[in-house]
Order: sequence, then C-alpha cells, then structure tokens
Amino acid sequence: MDSCRDARRVADIEWESWAAVDRATLLFVVRPDDRMLLIRKKRGLGAGKINAPGGRLEDGESPRQAAVREVVEEVRVEPCGVEYAGELSFQFVDGYSIHV
Repeated sequence: MDSCRDARRVADIEWESWAAVDRATLLFVVRPDDRMLLIRKKRGLGAGKINAPGGRLEDGESPRQAAVREVVEEVRVEPCGVEYAGELSFQFVDGYSIHV
C-alpha cells in the first residue's frame, strides 16, 4: 500500500458534497447484566475483526429494520428495546465509503 498516494486520494475528496456509497447498521446487543454480544466477522468488510452484528440496508428497509434483521440472521437472537445511539461515516483509502 502506498500511503502517500492514498493520502492524496483522500485529500482530493470534495468533503462539502461527500456522501457515503452504502448505508449499513450495527446493533450492540447488551444484556441486563451489561454483557455485550459481539461477533468475529468471517467475510466482507472487517473480516477477522470483532464487532457488533450488522450489515447493509436492503431496498426499502429502515436502519432499525435492517439492524434487527441482521442480528436475527447472524446470531439467531431477536433483539428488543432497540434504541438509536448515533451515526458514523467512513471513507476508506480504496475509495469505498459507508454510513452506519
């Protein structure tokens, strides 16, 4: 990886009009005893890393719907009491971007 070339690529982004390419969710499942359910990503973005269950939104799906769907698909747990906690946007040096 050429970090100088990557830094120039990111520096050339028009940040005032920037918008992430994909939208996704993460849902941190926390038990009443404050233990948190995390997963090790097996493939895709973040493969090999530990994070909360989540994934990209499907057409017509709200972020909340996507978050619940992804938790059920990935860990077979039906989350309840889902609360909005915030948003993050990521711009990767390879050009990919995502809004979570």
